[in-house]
Amino acid sequence: MRSPKRSGRKDAGATMRPCSDCSSSCANRASAERDVPRVERSPRQRVEESFKRFLSVERGLAPATLKIYLPVVSQLLLDRFGSGPIRLRRLRATDIIGFLQRHARDFCPRRTKLMLTALRSFLRHLQLRGDVGADLQPVCVVFRAGH
Repeated sequence: MRSPKRSGRKDAGATMRPCSDCSSSCANRASAERDVPRVERSPRQRVEESFKRFLSVERGLAPATLKIYLPVVSQLLLDRFGSGPIRLRRLRATDIIGFLQRHARDFCPRRTKLMLTALRSFLRHLQLRGDVGADLQPVCVVFRAGH
């Protein structure tokens, strides 16, 4: 005769017992993760990662959108700052316009529009963080109208 409190599954109690093999391997894995040296990210990488978080977490954009936006921002930062320090407060409208003039002619109108959208989003992100002194987003609109 079956006990009324007993589950129909034979292993119901087994899932609740701690597994000595599992807990020791988990502890070893956690220890190994702490021992792995952190790779120091460059200032450009930190700015890019911050923008990526903004796009994915705060804006909820799809990974496909990030694949379009992030290379544009990376190229802008590389063009403007090179391998030197990233001083976003020194980013000016002339930098954005020059970047757009150099790169927009390489793309079809649809791709150029995506590039402008990526830059507007990035400049908005910088403004929200307080990283730039002036609102540079209108530069993208002016360039689009005059392009």
